[in-house]
Amino acid sequence: KKSDWLNFKEILLSKIENHNLNILVDGDAGSGKSVFAIKLVQYMIKKVVNEISTIKKGNTQKNVKAPILLTATSLKNGNIKNLNKMINDYYIDASFIIEPSLLIIDGLDEVAKIDRENILTEVKAFSKDKCSLIITSRKSADIKNLLQSFIQYELLEFESSQVINFIKAILKGNDTLINSLIKGIEHLKNQIPMYPMSLSLLIEIAQTQKEVPASISELYSRYIELVIR
Repeated sequence: KKSDWLNFKEILLSKIENHNLNILVDGDAGSGKSVFAIKLVQYMIKKVVNEISTIKKGNTQKNVKAPILLTATSLKNGNIKNLNKMINDYYIDASFIIEPSLLIIDGLDEVAKIDRENILTEVKAFSKDKCSLIITSRKSADIKNLLQSFIQYELLEFESSQVINFIKAILKGNDTLINSLIKGIEHLKNQIPMYPMSLSLLIEIAQTQKEVPASISELYSRYIELVIR
């Protein structure tokens, strides 16, 4: 629920802002790791904008802290050596001195093992005593082993009530399709993962073809027909 997400964000942000935490957020493909990272950054930036407005009204000089989100792939093949420059240039058009309050590295699983180790060494050194660090990754025993000292969160499948709320939010006002999908999901819930990506695919197919696929194989078959026609 929206209220649950807001409460979680406030609790997490309080911890991030008051402690230099190292956090791993992992989950299966399509579970929403990148969306989680982007939403968290957007939420933090809104608070930063309000802070800057207050500073401008008071006409005082003050350094501002803001989040930074980088992809692991942008740091591979030796690009990790440019970490400081990438961070310094992140808010290059800002009229205030902006320091990182949080560094997020998204998709550590998407780079080779040697790059993972190099990236982790550099970002941990950068964030130490400076800001909190969040790493996102698909579930991986290797990465969990590398980050044993990190606080670990896993993004799980939606529960039934969350699936219904997600469908209603996407299809606001289309009660016929909403009811059809809620009924159809009962047949599919043990066949497809209840993640935002797979549910979005299901909704798109139901909107286009006006009916809900009866199985996972039919879902993929209809998706292939949809994209290659």
